[in-house]
Amino acid sequence: MFKNHPKGFNTLFFVEMWERFGFYTMMAVLTLFMLDDFLWAEEKVSPIFGFFVAGVYIFPILGGIISDRWLGQKNSIRAGALISMVGYFTLVFSSPERMLLFFAGLTAVAFGIGL
Repeated sequence: MFKNHPKGFNTLFFVEMWERFGFYTMMAVLTLFMLDDFLWAEEKVSPIFGFFVAGVYIFPILGGIISDRWLGQKNSIRAGALISMVGYFTLVFSSPERMLLFFAGLTAVAFGIGL
């Protein structure tokens, strides 16, 4: 079944699968996390959520430039997966007392997805 696929297809598939899984899981719980754990009002949550989603759709432009000019395809996939992973781990340790971790994690996830 996998004989006719290019050599790096399996790696690319699994990186993309886990990236999509993480992104859509994040979409489902991010607003609830900000409302329930941070106790923020909806007026504050909506713009942050919107900026995160905008970053996820804008950073691939920058990621494509970085990939084409400097890193190449394989290194971009590896770097994007690593940056996203670091972003998700950073979000795990964020709290109302550690807001810098929260925003750094969101930025890292969006940039990692962009790569």
